Amino acid sequence: TAWEDKSTSAVSCISEYSRGFLYGSHDAVWGVQAGSTAGSVHVTSMTVDENQGEVYVVGTMQTDVSVEGKHLLTELMGGALSVSPATAATATCTGAAQARHDIAGVGNADCGRASFISKMDKDGKAVWLTKIESRGATDAKHQAVITDASFDQTNSELYLVGYFGDGDHTVRDAPTLHLFDIDATTRTAAAAAATTLAANTLQINNLV
Repeated sequence: TAWEDKSTSAVSCISEYSRGFLYGSHDAVWGVQAGSTAGSVHVTSMTVDENQGEVYVVGTMQTDVSVEGKHLLTELMGGALSVSPATAATATCTGAAQARHDIAGVGNADCGRASFISKMDKDGKAVWLTKIESRGATDAKHQAVITDASFDQTNSELYLVGYFGDGDHTVRDAPTLHLFDIDATTRTAAAAAATTLAANTLQINNLV
């Protein structure tokens, strides 16, 4: 169960210097930052395509999110990509687990309004950036949250898991999940959703 030194033979999935792993420590070649002009951004998961050395980073946003990579040795920036939900709102989550849950207010914002999905190449450049979001009668309170991501190495497919809802116990809106393809020109989410998934209105005794 001890660490084994593979630094002389292993090839790093993201390092052009082929340094590989050294006693469980990975060479830091590039970094990525995800930021916003307003509200919070949370990275919730990441997964690696070991065949191509590409990295997928997912998380939540309230307004816009910009993703950009930086090569740590050359200090070259990879170029930023940005997306925004159709209705941007900085909101604060209230409510305990298994109790009534609302999204309301501004300031100290910490609710995931929508989620982003970004693909970085092996050199840390943002290849594309897209989003998913929930819409309904009260868009500003809706949530669409990606909680985890996993890449299928055999079939080269990215799998995502998460949840979406109306975020307000007083409305019981019927939320619809919107998923966006990539615009080939901008390398960001297309203007219109590629597909949607409608949910049923919550029952009167559902407090979450």
